[in-house]
Amino acid sequence: MKIDGGSAFHLHEHVLLSQKDIRQVQLAKGAIRAGIELLLKEAGLSATDLDRVLIAGSFGYHLRERSLLTLGLLPSETAGKVSFVGNTSRSGGEMLLLNRQLRQHLQQIVDQVKVVDLAGNPSFERVFMEEYEFFRPPFFT
Repeated sequence: MKIDGGSAFHLHEHVLLSQKDIRQVQLAKGAIRAGIELLLKEAGLSATDLDRVLIAGSFGYHLRERSLLTLGLLPSETAGKVSFVGNTSRSGGEMLLLNRQLRQHLQQIVDQVKVVDLAGNPSFERVFMEEYEFFRPPFFT
């Protein structure tokens, strides 16, 4: 079947998967994974150094750790370290409104945060292209 000038496949009676859908997932995967790799490098860490990976918000609600690892969205070294923490912006906002001491503590953390501009990073495009594909056989690395 053709949709938007590209092929599409029936996944279910009313669900189609198009080439455009796959391309959008590839773009998101490449950008997210490039961000992960560059942030790890900036911090002087590797994926094996991570104790936990927190997936927040509605994005994580429909995902499973195995899918994230299979797609390559997360490094394989994070297997078994992924936690889905729900709507943290809402629960965090509620906590801040109700607890003045927590506000002071959060301000101390904010003052220590280092902003890393990924868009301005000269390596971002190269790493994005390396991470863009879903699967890279070992002989390509």
